Amino acid sequence: MASSTVQQPATVKPNLNEFLQPLQVGIETLSDLSCRLSTSYTKLALESTEHFIPTPITRLPTGHETGRYLGVYVGLSYLRVAFIDLLGDKQVEGHARVRRTLEKAWPIEDHLRKDHSLDLFTWIGDCIAEVVADRLANPNEESLDQITTGISLCLPIKQNTLDEAILMPTGKGFSLSSDLNLRQALLNGYERHTYTSHGDVEPMPAKRRRLFSLPKLKIAVMINDTTATLASLAYSIPSLPNTRVVMGLIVGAGCNATAPMKISDLHESKTQNIREKYPDAKETLISTEWTLSTAAAPFDELRIRNKWDHELDQHSKRPGFQPLEYMVGGGYTGELVRIICYDYFHRVLGIQRSMLPVTLIEPYSISTEFLSLVVASSLPDESLADKLSQKLQPPPESDWSWTPEYARDIRAIALAVHDRAASLVAAAVVGLLDCIKEVKLCKDVSKDASGVQKKMETKDAEQTGSGSPGWNSGPEELAVAFSGGVIQHYPHYKENVQRYIDRLILRAGPQAGGKSVFLREASDGGIIGTGIFFRCSSTYQSRKTTMKFFYVAVTFTADQFQGIYRGKQYHEADFGEVLKRAKEYNCEKLMLTTMTLQGAKQNLQAVRAFPTMCKMTLGVHPYHAAEIYEQPESQYLNELKQLGESLLAESPSPLAAFGEIGLDYEYLNRADKETQQRAFREQLELAIHFQLPLFLHVRESADDFITIIRPYLGRLPKGGLVHSFAGTKEEMLQLVELGLEISVNGVSFRTDEQLDMVKHIPLDRLQLETDAPWCEVLGNDPKIAGYLESARPLPASRKHNKFILGQMVKTRNESCTMERVGLVVAGLKGIAIEEVVDAAWDNSCRMFWV
Repeated sequence: MASSTVQQPATVKPNLNEFLQPLQVGIETLSDLSCRLSTSYTKLALESTEHFIPTPITRLPTGHETGRYLGVYVGLSYLRVAFIDLLGDKQVEGHARVRRTLEKAWPIEDHLRKDHSLDLFTWIGDCIAEVVADRLANPNEESLDQITTGISLCLPIKQNTLDEAILMPTGKGFSLSSDLNLRQALLNGYERHTYTSHGDVEPMPAKRRRLFSLPKLKIAVMINDTTATLASLAYSIPSLPNTRVVMGLIVGAGCNATAPMKISDLHESKTQNIREKYPDAKETLISTEWTLSTAAAPFDELRIRNKWDHELDQHSKRPGFQPLEYMVGGGYTGELVRIICYDYFHRVLGIQRSMLPVTLIEPYSISTEFLSLVVASSLPDESLADKLSQKLQPPPESDWSWTPEYARDIRAIALAVHDRAASLVAAAVVGLLDCIKEVKLCKDVSKDASGVQKKMETKDAEQTGSGSPGWNSGPEELAVAFSGGVIQHYPHYKENVQRYIDRLILRAGPQAGGKSVFLREASDGGIIGTGIFFRCSSTYQSRKTTMKFFYVAVTFTADQFQGIYRGKQYHEADFGEVLKRAKEYNCEKLMLTTMTLQGAKQNLQAVRAFPTMCKMTLGVHPYHAAEIYEQPESQYLNELKQLGESLLAESPSPLAAFGEIGLDYEYLNRADKETQQRAFREQLELAIHFQLPLFLHVRESADDFITIIRPYLGRLPKGGLVHSFAGTKEEMLQLVELGLEISVNGVSFRTDEQLDMVKHIPLDRLQLETDAPWCEVLGNDPKIAGYLESARPLPASRKHNKFILGQMVKTRNESCTMERVGLVVAGLKGIAIEEVVDAAWDNSCRMFWV
């Protein structure tokens, strides 16, 4: 018999919009929520050990990485495995940047999630083995001892290195113990497939041998799926100067976000390993785990959670564990719609419980996927009612049925639930962007849930973010990479999230640099992104051991290397430490540039101290041309000639080139044009006497320089190098036509005109230098910053007044930064840095070290 409290069906239907009012979140409340979430995220980053977990990733991919790896994505509902080819800037058979082959997917059945972890990982190992075996069955594929593998997981993880992952407490429906070593569990699951038959065992049948004699796995990367999503978009988007990927977002069965964050904004205990391994790193990628309860206070402060949310929470497997996920995750929004539908149909409309479909009564009987495919579809109400009658059937004895009106009701409820979910995701996205200082939320006056006016907390006025000010190509677009079944496939969900983001940014006011925030789909990012960071990190790791640099210009005699700054001695000379760091960064050979006769004698001391690594030039820089003629006629040049002859008589000679000679009209206060030209001609005569290659300087004087040097080059068969060149493309081409070579450093990258010049230097005429201690590569220059994302982190540095022997000095350029010069040149030319460095090495050795 029905309960006496059950109402009779209402004769006048209540207003559904009023009933759904608890799901409505106004834009003022959302804006307030974003500010509060930003404040909460800032605090959690500094204090919490459960949120804002850093990954050992300090750089984003550049899009130039190439290679093949096995990608494995362990999602909430599906396992996916595929071989991924990173194509870089090439396109192969219509594939842009990424090609997937031999891809397979399997549903993860409930018993695998709930049973012993051994069963789950054995099954995962079997699936991986199936794809590996498919590849090896191709006769065109080479045999391998091991297969490089990248893993992404929908699970919260902690890690000290990129190839390991320890499971954190999770509410994702997996019966896995926290602190589980996921890397070892995955290797154990696959290991049996690497066994081969022994002598005392009968030979395996061919089919069994195909699956049980496989190469070992080398797990190179383990990352969260939001991190993989971010990596996928960062690798795949066109390299536009005004677009930057700032976040990875997953909205599927669960919800999470990843973003770059300043290491200084995170608690020291969470970043210790990163700071030790990458002492020069400023940022690291963090996984927010923003759905956990400790991040949920703003939702309760603003009374956004309602009675239906609390009911779902209380009856969940882990009450109170993930309040935000219970409101937005696809694993729960179907249940939330069911709870609200039952409340409306039974309590408000008075339909007896026994008359309603069991699917409206039994927990988790309505899935978000069903809502997406059926309820939220574009079917007319009449057709939807027919579908519901088939899928959500009332009991046989019930006289209640789905009508177009009831179909309209469940559609409206599902719409309200998912519209709110989209608005909350948008608020969290904007709050996180404010937390990491990518956008700035405005000051405002808002009301709290009780109606009392209060002033919002003022956000930090500093707004820097990961990018650099002064974008040259229009307003800056901050791209949020997204993936996940709900945001990708639920009708209008992504558009609604974008709409709410737009409204929140608009309400916050104009952003610095005209910033806007756009959602960009990273389809299949969970699997594609798995190995990109391996290629990104291994790129510079391999460079550590394979590339060799020849530094053709270092000014050892500069005050900075003697510890002198602005005429004051701050620390001891430390050139030995400078050379040690240079060698650690692949410097094999180094040429000390001479500017004066006295400087030559100082350089000689350094060359004798480091004979296997250093050689020197001999000559007078145009800055010092007047000094030649301050002494009795020809005395200075005679001394220079005598020193050169004595050094050339040594075997091996410490001399590599004659110079630095040439013209510099930028600083005529040091020596006028006539004096510079005279010194240049007379030193060219000396160069002919020595038959050394030339080490040349030309600044703001290309026409006169070419006119003077042209007649001499026929008697100088070893040619010469125009160093630290910062002129135009046309000037560079004229110099190359004379048979001269060109070297570049940071000062060659300052303007668009110079970048175009560098791009067009022929590889067979290119050399590289740092011109330390000056001419550094400006990593914060937006014109070249993108080329430096894969640069090897530099050693620790301090200001000169806080000098510690063994550390770099801030603002003093060093030879260990040479890789950055090569990266910019490679980026401008669109080729691999190895190609640039190898060419420069060959050119420098041929000219100066034979």
